[in-house]
Amino acid sequence: MKVYIDSIGATTVLDNQLDSSLELTRDIDETTTKDSGEAKTFDYGRYTGTGTVSGYVAFDSDEGVEQGISDLTNGDTVVLVYSTEVAGDSDYSTTALISNVSLTFPNEGIASFSFSYQFSGAFTETAHV
Repeated sequence: MKVYIDSIGATTVLDNQLDSSLELTRDIDETTTKDSGEAKTFDYGRYTGTGTVSGYVAFDSDEGVEQGISDLTNGDTVVLVYSTEVAGDSDYSTTALISNVSLTFPNEGIASFSFSYQFSGAFTETAHV
């Protein structure tokens, strides 16, 4: 899946992606009372998620390292879309905060970046058209 990002008014694929991930988590709240007997009881609480994307550095891209650094330092909320770009497949989207930007400049090889995100708000699934 590719990650698309929108922080400047246009949803654009992040250039030169290598890997991406997303993880959804949900709180589990204890609901045990004195009337519950010997077994504890639980129910679902709120959910959230985190995500990452990594790739090769492209300082000339519209959405890439420079925009990610700007979003992090300015405290901008971004819109993320995870998509296979295949009609009928699911697209996953959410708003998020960039929690980490990492840049690696090796002695030999290609410079790379990594962004980490904290989802903020609802996580939605829609069919790709």
